[in-house]
Amino acid sequence: MTFFFQQPYPPDIRQVAGGQLNREAGNPRVTTENGIQAGGTTLPLARPIRAVFNVVETALANNAVALPVGSPGAFYFVWNASANTIRVFVQLGELIDGGLTEVTLTSGSSAMYACVAPRLWRSFAGTTV
Repeated sequence: MTFFFQQPYPPDIRQVAGGQLNREAGNPRVTTENGIQAGGTTLPLARPIRAVFNVVETALANNAVALPVGSPGAFYFVWNASANTIRVFVQLGELIDGGLTEVTLTSGSSAMYACVAPRLWRSFAGTTV
């Protein structure tokens, strides 16, 4: 068995001080938003998702939220704590789950939405709460 140990990088003008590196990446934080009210029933009227973790607390039947423009590697969690099923839209020109422009999220359910390629999203259903 061979072990490889990374040699320290030689001093260079491109190095970042450890304190700055810790501030920038050492303790990553994600955003959360509670109390979201879902918007209308079409993409232009859907409530934009702005945080990584989202809790939809108010929605009429088939009200919607919209994921932001996809960037491969981006992911968002949505928990539908409202009493109604909501719709989750992707942006114009993007697709989710093999060719759809929207998916539904039933009351009390959660899901993760991940952008897996340019203009292509996948939903991963969670559990019902």
